[in-house]
Amino acid sequence: AHEAICKRPWAGFQFPHPTWMGRTGWFRRNRYSSAMRKSQDQELLLRTYRRSRFESLDHILLGYRKDHLSLRDILKSRYYFSLSLIMRAGRDRNPVLVLGVLENAVKALIETFSIATGLDYRILHRRAFPMAEKDIDRWQRVWAAIAEVKG
Repeated sequence: AHEAICKRPWAGFQFPHPTWMGRTGWFRRNRYSSAMRKSQDQELLLRTYRRSRFESLDHILLGYRKDHLSLRDILKSRYYFSLSLIMRAGRDRNPVLVLGVLENAVKALIETFSIATGLDYRILHRRAFPMAEKDIDRWQRVWAAIAEVKG
């Protein structure tokens, strides 16, 4: 529900961008910020969550695999989301949003350490929500079918 998605806006929104759907009018009224070179989706959600309603389906709609983590991309995303938090905190006169800047700095340190030491997947895998066994089984069948077609 919207309340769960927006519970901690300073920490970002667990709302995967490739699965968004909405009315065309909403997207026309709420454009992506050209100033954000990364984290455009998070900045848009941060800017609109107080006057919009977000919902999430309880089904897996998308699956993708990352073969490696790019520290450069991760740090860029953290920087731009922190920048949007600072700007929004000033506009909304909401100093609580600055907590996100501190949280992003701590996460960036953990991610830098994890990737630099080669422990990235052992430490960072916990960022994702655990999948239910039935969903894991379902995805394994999908991946096996794809491998069979490619084979």
